[in-house]
Amino acid sequence: MIEFSAAGTAPPDPPDRASARRSAPRRPPADTQERILRCIRRHIAGHGEAPTVQQIGQSVGCAAGPRCYRLAELEAKSAIVREPGHTRGIRLT
Repeated sequence: MIEFSAAGTAPPDPPDRASARRSAPRRPPADTQERILRCIRRHIAGHGEAPTVQQIGQSVGCAAGPRCYRLAELEAKSAIVREPGHTRGIRLT
């Protein structure tokens, strides 16, 4: 069980877990992630703005759950940046 401080935030990770995350080598995007990145690039080139998450799913052919998971993975790999609260808040890095 995670204990929260008075400020309502979880305590920081122990040093060994936090440093392991920072020093982990970046992996190249997987095949589906590459398809998602290509979809985003094409949509931005053709429309001047990022696609919605629904449009990405229709283009790539994956359901909402895996789609969001893969976007989170791409964000963790610093391939994209997402702006919370924006429908088309995906930027390529």
